[in-house]
Amino acid sequence: QILGRATLDASTLDKALEAVSQRGRAGAFHHTFGQLGSTRLISVEAMAEVVNVKEIQQPPGHANHMISEQLRQLPQRITGSSAARQHCVDQHLSQSHAALSAERSLAILRDTSGGDLPVYRCADDDPDDENTLATALFSIGASTVEWRVFTRRDTDAPDAEGAVSTFPE
Repeated sequence: QILGRATLDASTLDKALEAVSQRGRAGAFHHTFGQLGSTRLISVEAMAEVVNVKEIQQPPGHANHMISEQLRQLPQRITGSSAARQHCVDQHLSQSHAALSAERSLAILRDTSGGDLPVYRCADDDPDDENTLATALFSIGASTVEWRVFTRRDTDAPDAEGAVSTFPE
């Protein structure tokens, strides 16, 4: 998480990738990066001694464990919650090869069909205390990054939203 925060100071996508690709970290993490004005979208899975950087070609889903061909066979702890969310998101994405719109993305992130461990969780008696705090959608364009944050599942109105057209120096 500290390396992830360090990327906020990166002035380019490549500098952000460099920051999170350092070896010798204490744990594992997944990052997705994009940059204003670029069509590149990059997935980075990083473990203590191995880093997998991949340019995203098709919309993926990514829960809290390593799923890339290079890293998924390495020892890792996959919680029931993480496995269930990954399965559900993969299932949604495989059902249609149409472009992944903001509306469809939000519907997937709000899915409650997974029994005790759905993608979107807000149960008082949640079995592993990992309820959804918020859902955020980012749209990266040629000149603007737009963002919307939703804290409730029952409305299409975001709780916060904004746009950035340039990044501070």
